[in-house]
Order: sequence, then C-alpha cells, then structure tokens
Amino acid sequence: MLEPLATDDESWMSVFRCRACGSTWVGERPFSERHGGGPDLLYRIAGVDPLAWLRHAAPLADELRRAAEDREFFDTLGPEVGPERCRESGCRRLRMDPGLYCRCHHFEMVMRRSCPFWNLDTD
Repeated sequence: MLEPLATDDESWMSVFRCRACGSTWVGERPFSERHGGGPDLLYRIAGVDPLAWLRHAAPLADELRRAAEDREFFDTLGPEVGPERCRESGCRRLRMDPGLYCRCHHFEMVMRRSCPFWNLDTD
C-alpha cells in the first residue's frame, strides 16, 4: 500500500505515500547492511515535499542501530574470570581472560564512550 516517493541512500531513509489514504510515511533501516538492513521502521510524518524532508531529517533508527551493535560487541567479550581485578583504578570487578580489564572498561576503552551494560554485568 506504500508507494515510494524519495530515498536517501546515505541515511537509509525513504519517504512513502499510502495509496489508500494519501498519508506520508518514512521508512528507515535500523540495522547495518551486514544484517540486511532489517525490516523497515515505519512512522507517519506530516510533510508535503519528501526530498526537503529527507534533507533535514534526523534518523530515529540511529539509536536502535547503535544499541544493537553495542550489544553485539559486548557479547563477544570473554567472561570476567580473574583471579586478578580489572586494571582500571578503583574497579573491583575481575578482569577478562584474556585481557587486563573487566568487560565494561574494555568496552569503554575500545568504543570511547560509556558502557551501557554496567547494570547487566555486576560482580
């Protein structure tokens, strides 16, 4: 029922018009190409010029994509087995084997941002 009006390959976003009611919809690919882009995340917008809307749009799926990719990376890290503690000053968690840091401090070192999984991986 959705007819494509415009696409932005860089942001993985497309604008569609519903053939039944004429409403305008956006479709985003929330996951990376290696996942096939995943199913479209669809939401309704109020807009007349699809190309103009795409030029100024802020994708909603970026946050979903980042969360999925962060989880995938975190899940590849080995368990915290020690017996040594994490090398991060003040951290009481065990280090990964192999590794010098706990899973979250390793995540922060590699990704250069705060680890979102502290509450899931406590000692």
